[in-house]
Amino acid sequence: MELLDVVVVITIGVAVVAWTCWSGFFKRHHREKYTLEGLSCERKGIVNEIILCRQLPDPLKEKLYGKIAIFLHEKDFEGCDGQEINDEVRVTVAALACLLILNNDADFFPKLRTIIVHPHAYYADHRVLVGGQIVEEEEVAKLGESWGSGSLVLSWTDTLADARRQHGHHNVVVHEFAHQLDQVNGVANGTPALESQADYELWDRIMQREFETLRRHIKHREYHIIDEYGAENRVEFFAVISELFFCSPTAMSEMHPEMYAELMKFYKLDPKQWEITEHSGHH
Repeated sequence: MELLDVVVVITIGVAVVAWTCWSGFFKRHHREKYTLEGLSCERKGIVNEIILCRQLPDPLKEKLYGKIAIFLHEKDFEGCDGQEINDEVRVTVAALACLLILNNDADFFPKLRTIIVHPHAYYADHRVLVGGQIVEEEEVAKLGESWGSGSLVLSWTDTLADARRQHGHHNVVVHEFAHQLDQVNGVANGTPALESQADYELWDRIMQREFETLRRHIKHREYHIIDEYGAENRVEFFAVISELFFCSPTAMSEMHPEMYAELMKFYKLDPKQWEITEHSGHH
């Protein structure tokens, strides 16, 4: 390589590093600004209508308000089939999404640009692949979808119902945003970004065992608390157990302690500490 080529390569490299640092500085600066601005009283009121958010200890709730403010500035919302996009829609989705990144170091779902909201469950193409060949194609009703290409789709009716439900194992926003965390490092495979090789090995060992146990329970019609949709594949399994982790943490920690511990380590939260249960005396 001639000297001029070397100089050009070095110059380009320095420019790329400088641009990355500069853009990172501006991103941090703006995020700090949005966090300090926080949320209006009206928006905080919407957050506190959400059961999973209302239960949070005050320090975590304040942290959540700041993350919601950033999310609302960085993500776009689009309504489909006549769905109005108002503050209730934006803040409800943002609050539940930010719950997943409340304490961990994950960026704000970096691949996601737009949340598309339908008023109700919607119909979308569903393809069944066997050996790389499409053997079945049909339209099925869906409550949400997460795409790696920058969009996420939700049914508002189901989003709102899940947000207001006191007890249960399901939350469509948690499910779809868990898929986004899974997709951060490339193709979704049921394993989000972890901190070390040892973490990946332990995660894979525990999750594969739990996944196979779920399939076995379903096959033999035995009792289980994990939604059967999680038996589809490891991708859906991660999304389903993330729902259970946030919605029914006490039950999950009792019946699946090792899996709960892995999710607690990843999300850096222990939701059973503030869960309102039917036996706690609070309603």
